Amino acid sequence: MDEKTFNDLMVSVDQAARIENGEHVEGARLTIYFDKTEIQKMRVGLNMTQREFSARFGIPLQTIQDWEQGSSIPDRGAMAFLNVLSKNPDATLQAF
Repeated sequence: MDEKTFNDLMVSVDQAARIENGEHVEGARLTIYFDKTEIQKMRVGLNMTQREFSARFGIPLQTIQDWEQGSSIPDRGAMAFLNVLSKNPDATLQAF
């Protein structure tokens, strides 16, 4: 491995450690991911059925079922929405 590649890799490792510790790292890209159990837990925490969640947020019922069964995963836009919902459910519910 050449020196530049090694140094780039070390910067990435340092960024990953800082992000893991909750630090905001300027220029680092962070991908948010919610798995099937987290999505279901979020919905249940809102005291909603899949049908209610679907109607409230305009997400097709089949899509929610697919997410919760693990047969598909949310795209980047849906992940962003789920991230906002998880961080501030009251504001999200007010907006919808």
